[in-house]
Amino acid sequence: MPNNKPISAAVLVCEAVLAEKTGAPSAIRIMDVLGIGQSSPVIRFFVLTYLHCAPGDFNSHTLKVQMVVRAGGDWAVVSEAKAESFVYGYAVDPSGPGGYMLTTEVTLDPKPLQIPGLYFIQAILDGELATQTPLTLLRKP
Repeated sequence: MPNNKPISAAVLVCEAVLAEKTGAPSAIRIMDVLGIGQSSPVIRFFVLTYLHCAPGDFNSHTLKVQMVVRAGGDWAVVSEAKAESFVYGYAVDPSGPGGYMLTTEVTLDPKPLQIPGLYFIQAILDGELATQTPLTLLRKP
């Protein structure tokens, strides 16, 4: 039975994700700081999550992308996408590592958010944190 933990996990926050003709995604304007205008009605960005597993993992998995903030000593969920079920793909080499990519669009109301503030975008794989990346929200002058 293979290990169900990913051998590689990455989360990129970007302005847009383009689907190329080859099927490969292009992340446009990768960021870890996002400037929010004083009168912006929404905050919008994309998250590209990329996972690899050890060879031989053909099990079904669930991936959830969420945005969290530290509230006291605990994490508070600010936004979360619907969980996605998947099985790793082996298109390149059936005996090599499997892979899975997920693009998630995030649209938020800025009014209830702490700005400036430090948030984290997390990839939760099968109920456990696989990886996270920081995202700082700042006010534009």
